[in-house]
Amino acid sequence: MSADLLHDWRFVVAVIAVVISVIVAAARFWRWQGRVDTKLEGIDALNETVAGMAKRFEDKFNDIFLRLPAPQTATADSPLRLTEFGRKISADLDMPQWLDMHQSRVLGITRGMEEFEVFEECVAYVRELEDSDDDFRRRMAATAYNFGTEADQIRRIYQIELRDRLLETRDLDPTLGGKD
Repeated sequence: MSADLLHDWRFVVAVIAVVISVIVAAARFWRWQGRVDTKLEGIDALNETVAGMAKRFEDKFNDIFLRLPAPQTATADSPLRLTEFGRKISADLDMPQWLDMHQSRVLGITRGMEEFEVFEECVAYVRELEDSDDDFRRRMAATAYNFGTEADQIRRIYQIELRDRLLETRDLDPTLGGKD
């Protein structure tokens, strides 16, 4: 009977149809897998493009931050006051101890001066100290470096803190007050 089946044209056609169906299914699978591989390659290329864009964005972002001005230690309004950043640096500098050592050197000079004149004296005193005391200059430079700012910003902290201490001392002792 098996020999008869091979001679039966319907059986042969059925076998050929099954073989063709398997070949067509395999071809569709390979074509589908090719499309998936192509899409995966496209996704990989897209990932590389996005990664490159992210790197360029990060580089530009870092470049922008490097061009920003140094953080400010004092407000721009009058009278000058320390910002939160300035107060943080002032605490790191142990400003009360420094003021205890230096206020007496300037206090007598400022007798009878207006507040702005007291500040001018403080500016001059800190500049003179910077010019004459290498340790002071190095401490200012190290502090500026450690806090990522400029020496001018550190100098400004000393000037404002000295002014505030002198004005506070004058308020406690009326004989040191401003002009009437």
